[in-house]
Amino acid sequence: MSDDAVEAAAREVGERLFADRGHYRLDMLRQMDPGFAGLFEAWCYGGLYVRGVLDDRVRELCAVAALIPVNRPSVIETHLKAALRCGATREEVLEVIFQSAVYAGMPDCLSTLDQFKRLEEAGEFGGLGPSYQV
Repeated sequence: MSDDAVEAAAREVGERLFADRGHYRLDMLRQMDPGFAGLFEAWCYGGLYVRGVLDDRVRELCAVAALIPVNRPSVIETHLKAALRCGATREEVLEVIFQSAVYAGMPDCLSTLDQFKRLEEAGEFGGLGPSYQV
C-alpha cells in the first residue's frame, strides 16, 4: 500500500471508529512528528485495523479489555465509545469489564466500572450503539 493509501485508510478508520478523536489523534501526531505519524498510521489504523480478521466491534471490545489493567482512563473512554459506536451493546461492554476482574484484578475492574457509570450518567454514550440510540 502506498503512503497516501495508508494515510487515507488510517483517516477512514479514525473517523469511523473514533469520530473527532480519531482526527485529533492523527493530526496531533502529524504536527508533532510526521515520521512517527506515518509509523502509527501504517501499524495501527492503516494496518491492524484494516486487516479484516476481526470486525470493528470485536476489535474494540478487545481494546477495552487490554486497556483496563494499564489504567489509561482517557484511552479507555475513547475505546468504550468506539466499541459502542461499532455496535457493541451495553451488556457486552459491561461483560468485558466484569471479565477483567479475573485477569486484571478487582481494583482495575471497579475503576473501569466507575468510569463507565460516570460516562453513562453524563450522557456521553448517547447515540452510540444499539443500547444508546436516542
